[in-house]
Amino acid sequence: VGVIGMDDGKMNSFSFEMMNQLNDKLDDIENDQDVKAVVLHGNEKCFSAGFDLGVMMGKDKNAVADMITEGCKIGLRLFEHRLPIVIGCTGHGLAMGAITLLASDLRIGPPKGTKAKIGLNEVAINVSPPIFMLEMARSKMTPEAMNTSILQAKIYPPEDALGKVGFLDELAPQDGSESVVEMAVRRAQEIADTVQQPSFRNAKLGMRKQSLVTIKGTLEEDMNQYRK
Repeated sequence: VGVIGMDDGKMNSFSFEMMNQLNDKLDDIENDQDVKAVVLHGNEKCFSAGFDLGVMMGKDKNAVADMITEGCKIGLRLFEHRLPIVIGCTGHGLAMGAITLLASDLRIGPPKGTKAKIGLNEVAINVSPPIFMLEMARSKMTPEAMNTSILQAKIYPPEDALGKVGFLDELAPQDGSESVVEMAVRRAQEIADTVQQPSFRNAKLGMRKQSLVTIKGTLEEDMNQYRK
């Protein structure tokens, strides 16, 4: 299992630097034929609170578009990755952090009762949801959950982000017997020991084919809206 930890010492913003580092780590894993599954986790406080607000709330519209474009590329890379992608959501997962949850295959959240916040708050901060976000949400959420999560910008505690809501699949135990990261690594190893290639990759791409066609076919035009 290849393990990638994100830790900027704060809220793990998807800055240009963070996204470059994540791409480098994914490149390393692609080049290691012994890796059969990937775990991506945050720091002790947060998985990721989203894009760098210094850029997103700034006046440079080209920088905003470039940041969202790079985020889309990261999301796509996870969404169609040949290996199982398991997320250890160690805390808050908001905006691009939540999109990353939607782009992966198995999502382990913090224990019930944790004060972590999970959700897509784009419309609450006046950012038009990009098409890649909507398509990744469609692959995991019911229409009702999409309506509540995206149009109402509802933010969930971990125990309410499970199941049909679509952000998380399992929670780490409340008794502390296994941390989020430990559980994510264990579950990733179980999956790696079970699935076979290329069947896994073919199944993933087949399930997500229409979403991938839509995302890739609309990406350039969709990103241009943020430059205006």
